[in-house]
Amino acid sequence: MRYHRESFLLLLSVISLTLAGCARTRISSVVAPEAAGRVYDRILVVFPVDDIEWRRTAEEVFGNAYDGDTAAFVPSYTVFFPGRMYAEDEITRLLAEHRIDAALVIQLGDAGTTTTQTPTQTTARCTLWTSSQGCVQASATTTGGYDVSKPWANFTAVLLDVATGWSVWAASARTGGNAFAGTGTLLRSMAGRTVKQLRTDGLIP
Repeated sequence: MRYHRESFLLLLSVISLTLAGCARTRISSVVAPEAAGRVYDRILVVFPVDDIEWRRTAEEVFGNAYDGDTAAFVPSYTVFFPGRMYAEDEITRLLAEHRIDAALVIQLGDAGTTTTQTPTQTTARCTLWTSSQGCVQASATTTGGYDVSKPWANFTAVLLDVATGWSVWAASARTGGNAFAGTGTLLRSMAGRTVKQLRTDGLIP
């Protein structure tokens, strides 16, 4: 009985992993020559969309994506109130107050879903068998053949040096998920891969 219980628990864990939404991001980036040796500690994350919930979620995801303790990703909505207009001197003052030395601007490009059809499989089973004629009646069951939609999104990212106003890093990427992936899954993949690339390129510790 113990063996069957362990097998059942293993099956449940496999099913949960199979149904979990996951996504993968491919990214390409380039670092400006002026940024050689420059490391940024407090980065303002800007996700310029009209939907407040989307913006807040996306900007906060970046903070959770960084696993270090020597830098910080600061959501822009916590520094600049959405919908309010700021003069140049106000912007400079607020950036200084929050010790922001760079701004990461994320622009969402095309997005959509890719639909594929699962393969069909037909299984035949004998339902009536005689010793003289063998199988004289059979039934067939067909599975599969349904559509599966997988979400994807393209985006670009630019890192701006606050002191100079210059772009010091640029990247383009594509994020794709499985059939169980939602918006949150795509955002976490996008943020995690972007932060990793910034660290790989030597711009954050």
